[in-house]
Amino acid sequence: MIDLRNNPGGLLDKAIETTQRFLAPGSLIVTVKGRDPKQSEDYKSTFRNSDVTTPLVLLVNDGSASGSEIMAGALQGHKRALLLGTTTFGKGSVQTVLLYATAQPLS
Repeated sequence: MIDLRNNPGGLLDKAIETTQRFLAPGSLIVTVKGRDPKQSEDYKSTFRNSDVTTPLVLLVNDGSASGSEIMAGALQGHKRALLLGTTTFGKGSVQTVLLYATAQPLS
């Protein structure tokens, strides 16, 4: 049993790293689509020593968001886990912070 209740997510790479431990190599975990089609990317499991046989139950609720929804969706989609609880937050998205630097004259 994995408890994802009230888990607001976290970093995408950590969600992928954790999820792939329960999926066969090559299994699709998530597809990220950017505004520009060239920014789209599929993330697949590459973990060689995955546990693909132990039954899994994931506990979720309305506090489960972002990375935890990605994990829950991938494991449920591959029929690797049963989800129990209530509807998740519904974010299931990835955000990237873009930093722009502008040169300002010194006064």
